[in-house]
Amino acid sequence: MQLLPVLDLMDGQVVHARGGERTRYRPMRTALCAGAQPEALAQALMGLAPFAALYVADLDAIMHQGLRHHGAALARVCAVLGARGAGLWVDAGWHDSGGAPWRAQLQAAAQGAACSLVWVVGSESLVADQAVPADAVLSLDYRQGRFLGPAGLDTNPQLWPTRVIAMELAAVGSDAGPALGLLQCLRERCARAGRGAVQIFAAGGVRDEADLRQLHALGVSGALVASALHSGRLESSGLHRLLQD
Repeated sequence: MQLLPVLDLMDGQVVHARGGERTRYRPMRTALCAGAQPEALAQALMGLAPFAALYVADLDAIMHQGLRHHGAALARVCAVLGARGAGLWVDAGWHDSGGAPWRAQLQAAAQGAACSLVWVVGSESLVADQAVPADAVLSLDYRQGRFLGPAGLDTNPQLWPTRVIAMELAAVGSDAGPALGLLQCLRERCARAGRGAVQIFAAGGVRDEADLRQLHALGVSGALVASALHSGRLESSGLHRLLQD
């Protein structure tokens, strides 16, 4: 099973995401390291287990349509990950269709650090008829079951790339458990559309190893995890076992 630790960045710091209410997020307080600096937390998270990649949501870029971003901090995170042979998934909004100069600079920094960089396209940042690149990861964003994005995108797997995140924002940091019904629905849509090979990742609500094993049994390819790592409910030994599944 693929597990991706999560960093949510705002105002130069890692913040504790709760329920998708971004204006209420506060700097992360964690036992993993002192402070809330992105590269320090990336180093601490990657020390827990041999994760293949780290997921970052650049909330400033998402909320301010790319006019504010964490390009320099992300470049430093790439250096941390590259040294461990890991990659970086980045959701920084898709308002500029990926053409902003800072994106090219980050791509160059990632290449120099030998860190594979994957862009995540959040459906909440898309406009109607905007195509999702085949090499990107699509995040189908929901809030309490309501889809956030162009009408019809979530119901038509033919429009999806090969990796999809099911993001239930209301469950983020909630300890409410993953949105199992949503995940099952998306898997069934893929099967009916002849796209059973699409990898679906769960995001929001993962509490512990039992939740992750339930996701694995459901056929989910992986999960984004944050609070469970910072709280210590997911320990290093359990993470190693899960990564081998």
